[in-house]
Amino acid sequence: MAISCPTLSGGVSAMAFQLQAWIQGKEVLMLVDSGSSTSFINSSLSTFLEGVEPLPKIYKVCLADGGELSCSAMIPQCSWCS
Repeated sequence: MAISCPTLSGGVSAMAFQLQAWIQGKEVLMLVDSGSSTSFINSSLSTFLEGVEPLPKIYKVCLADGGELSCSAMIPQCSWCS
């Protein structure tokens, strides 16, 4: 999986768009990227959400610029609305 540099810097690529949405009653700014294969959220937001479960191991997410992010938890069946 890969995330583009404009995604991380707040810009939006031609394959992505931003929208206001809600997760568990919290308003968030979402980036929807048709080139991504997985969804994830900022770890600081996850501290305010219910149902966060630790993963059995830390997974690395590869970024388009060659960098990496770590993922250590999941929220099964997390849903959002706009």
